[in-house]
Amino acid sequence: MEASDRGSRAVAALLAIAAASLVLAWPMLSAPVPLFIAAAASACGGGALALRCLQGDASRQKSTDRALARSEARLRGILDSAMDAIITTDAEQRVVLFNNAAETMFGWTRDEALGASLGSFIPERFRRGHAEQVARFGKTGTASRRMGGSLRVVTGLRR
Repeated sequence: MEASDRGSRAVAALLAIAAASLVLAWPMLSAPVPLFIAAAASACGGGALALRCLQGDASRQKSTDRALARSEARLRGILDSAMDAIITTDAEQRVVLFNNAAETMFGWTRDEALGASLGSFIPERFRRGHAEQVARFGKTGTASRRMGGSLRVVTGLRR
């Protein structure tokens, strides 16, 4: 094996050790900070290795986190001031968003509703038809009817 190959492997091994050390220490850091590792090897005098860690811009990350928190709070304020119940589900039809009007309308707290099946809010006589519409939408991407557009009565279950 040539000296340059041994040097390259040594650099790779040291990078792996440094990266593993950072991954293990990451949870102990007070704020998420991107770290960049650079290694340089030179062949002068039998091979010297320099390992350098550069800390990324933590203030930019904190600023982004604050902006995201403000945006989320603004959206929550809009949703919770809505007069209509708003329920959002994931692909498995589990509730992921439940606003204040939904709490009032259905008699569930947000904490109780989050993660519950949407079927819990649909009367038994409508569940099969709803499941068929969800399956059709999953296949075609097109709803057979519009939820909005015109005012109409939608029946749901209240606790």
